[in-house]
Amino acid sequence: MKLYDIDAEIEALSEKINQYAEEHEGEIPENLDAELEAMKISREEKIGNIARLVKNCDSYAESITDEIVKLKVKLQSAEKKAESARNFLAFAVGEGNKFKDAVTSIYWSKHESIVCERPESLPEQYREIKYAADKKALKEALKSGIVIDGVSIVTNNSLVVR
Repeated sequence: MKLYDIDAEIEALSEKINQYAEEHEGEIPENLDAELEAMKISREEKIGNIARLVKNCDSYAESITDEIVKLKVKLQSAEKKAESARNFLAFAVGEGNKFKDAVTSIYWSKHESIVCERPESLPEQYREIKYAADKKALKEALKSGIVIDGVSIVTNNSLVVR
């Protein structure tokens, strides 16, 4: 039975008990009271099971995150190893020379790139401006009483399962 079904049944049974109690001068039959208690226990078990599911999913996500960190370290190591081998290969072949065998082909290609040592001194038509909100500064400003149009602090609640 789903949790919301249990809640609906508890509510319906509570109304039934209240109605019976009104009709019978406050008496509540034991079977209805026992049924209500059983539903409450069932509800608590269901909530407990859902909480355990949350903890299991959190633990699984954490293990995935740990594995991602390990894989990133392995990726960086492999990239450094490839770069080192590429540099050695460049030295061994020599700039401007070619090498070819049945599996590989090595040659040099020319390409152009731009080096800009002081981008802030460029004319505006050659600059790219990127805007990003400084959220820390905005929060401090709002908390100090400064009103900024279109900016507000939102408080969110989150469920903690330990």
